[in-house]
Amino acid sequence: MEQIEILEKEIQRISNELLNTLDINEINNFLDNSDSNNNSNNNSDNNNNNNNRNNNENNNNNNNNDNNKIENKYIQAYKAITSIPGSGELVTPFTIISEVGDITRFKTKKHFVSYIGLDPTVSQSGKYKRNKKISKKGNKHLRHTFTLWAERVLKLMPEYRKNTMI
Repeated sequence: MEQIEILEKEIQRISNELLNTLDINEINNFLDNSDSNNNSNNNSDNNNNNNNRNNNENNNNNNNNDNNKIENKYIQAYKAITSIPGSGELVTPFTIISEVGDITRFKTKKHFVSYIGLDPTVSQSGKYKRNKKISKKGNKHLRHTFTLWAERVLKLMPEYRKNTMI
């Protein structure tokens, strides 16, 4: 049970960092703008070439700015994840970023932990309450990534190892 608590605390800390770095509203605005820009370009075939060039240049500039904003958000998320010991530089951060997507869709940390499938199940009957293993109802790729990550943290940081059963 102590391992689950340690994992849950680490996951909560990571989810807080991700929540602070990703802003889904900017991503949605970018996607909406790029769709409307593409449609307006297709319907303006009758305009003269100079206007089309100017519009395309403006659209490209806007798209570049929007792309830069999205890239910056992903870079911030990547930096937040890689700042945590044991995360590595490739698999863990990219798996988390690609599997989680919009981190703001989770109302609380508990929802995020449940999405991963690391939330403990509880068996209750009358006066009896027993904690069981993790639920495993969630994203198996993220659960696997976080489990391996937690094992690396336990190996790299002895202060966490003192409180575990390993």
